[in-house]
Amino acid sequence: MEKSERRIVVIVDRDAAPAAIDKLRALQAEGYRVAKIPADGDALMRALLAGEAEELFQRADYGTYFATLPRALQDSVTRRWGAPERDPAFRESRLDCGAFAIRAVRCGNVVVALAPPCDAPPAHGTLAFYAWIADGIRAQAIVNLAAEALPDAAICAVPPLA
Repeated sequence: MEKSERRIVVIVDRDAAPAAIDKLRALQAEGYRVAKIPADGDALMRALLAGEAEELFQRADYGTYFATLPRALQDSVTRRWGAPERDPAFRESRLDCGAFAIRAVRCGNVVVALAPPCDAPPAHGTLAFYAWIADGIRAQAIVNLAAEALPDAAICAVPPLA
């Protein structure tokens, strides 16, 4: 697959926003399709926290993903956090089963996403975040600029950008 066609997710936290701008420019220079790069890290954070930066991952799709996780992980998540609908990232809907909100900004084929909280075991919203990367936008690679490491492959099947 050509670099210009690959879908990449750049995961950031507040401290990594300036580095994300540099990474977007570098990816663009390497031939990835990157568009609408924010002016600086502050502009990126404003965009990520704005209402229009909310991507949704459907509850039904999350249920399918959750069922693929190791049973011990499913049990520990449910014991600690309860039902997925109780997660702060969950948005109810009268038209479907609801969805998880993901804070993300699309910059061409590169998506910059705000890292979810890092808890053990991970909360449903965190799991939905990684399911959205793999199955929602079907990313081919991740660039993790956030302070926390990526979870293991059982949770995040998308590889880091080589």
